[in-house]
Amino acid sequence: FDVIGTNPPFGVAEKQKQILDTFIFGRNKKQEDLEVLFLEKIIRVLKPGGICGVVVPDGIINNPTNLDIRNYLTEKCKILLCVDLPENVFKSSGTGVETSIIFFQKKNEQVQENYDVLMSRISNVGYETKTKFSRKIESNDFELVVNSIKEKKYDSEILFLQKINDLNKRFDPKYFSNKFLFEDDFISISECVEFSGVKNIKSTSDEEVNYIQYSDIDDEFGVIKSATKIPMNELPSRAKIKVSTGDILIPRLKQSGDKVSIVYEEQNGDIVTNGFLVLKPKKGYSSQMIYAISKTELVQRQLKNLTSGSIMPAVSDEFFSEIKIPSYFKNKKVIDEITECIVSVEENRKSIRQKLKNKVEELNTLKKVNE
Repeated sequence: FDVIGTNPPFGVAEKQKQILDTFIFGRNKKQEDLEVLFLEKIIRVLKPGGICGVVVPDGIINNPTNLDIRNYLTEKCKILLCVDLPENVFKSSGTGVETSIIFFQKKNEQVQENYDVLMSRISNVGYETKTKFSRKIESNDFELVVNSIKEKKYDSEILFLQKINDLNKRFDPKYFSNKFLFEDDFISISECVEFSGVKNIKSTSDEEVNYIQYSDIDDEFGVIKSATKIPMNELPSRAKIKVSTGDILIPRLKQSGDKVSIVYEEQNGDIVTNGFLVLKPKKGYSSQMIYAISKTELVQRQLKNLTSGSIMPAVSDEFFSEIKIPSYFKNKKVIDEITECIVSVEENRKSIRQKLKNKVEELNTLKKVNE
């Protein structure tokens, strides 16, 4: 074919051996995702020089497990344009899968020059995405993308250029759009923190431990408000990390980024889900400062842009290390001010809780006296 435009089915696996065996990405497998097989099929049936525009789940363009299909795509085709679609763009069809559109051209020869790939992030597609009714609206960023391409305006998130050699790990525009957040005076967050926690906890003991999940975090005060007591030998498979006082918990999941918390002394030795990035401050920094930085809009936006996956996008250890923060956070005075403020808030919170507890006990005592 000269041109293919398609939105193939995805989120379903092909399991029939007679079909799987006809695909490079299906052979010797018990199953393979339909979107992978469709992409291989499209590349096969395109003529040399033929062009395709295809809707894909974001996992295709950013999950490490799909690196082989991305390598196959760049080997056989020239990537022309990647468009990051807004969240819930297909809500009307009952799916919250995060999606993108890739445009590519089948190569006439196997030459891999370091060419420019167009990247685009859009917020509006001509239909509202907040409800399942998908009502038509005036805002349509596709028009802005087309006009920017015609006018060769490559200087914003709506349209920018990225070298193909930069796309060795992932293709998604949201990942590369982080560069629009920074000026020159920024440092890597890895200068301030390192990964912490004893990982891959396993035990046959029936000793009870406190297990902490997202729902146990008070996102307003950044504290662990509760925990579930579970015998060690009954912990779920995701309960894998033992934390210590001063650790900072940052959710990996895109939709739970506000559940940042500090581990205080009363949670020392508790077990948390591996859905958290567990960090500790390096020398010269404080847990309170790292907590405050992690709650800023700048870091929260980067976290969202660094996630990968289609259904429950999450950030990995590798990509978290790419987060950048303003260099003034290295200033001791700034660190001390932030630390003092959050310590004061925590002391006030504990004081209020104790007063409430005392009042409840006082009322219970009065009740017994009256009885």
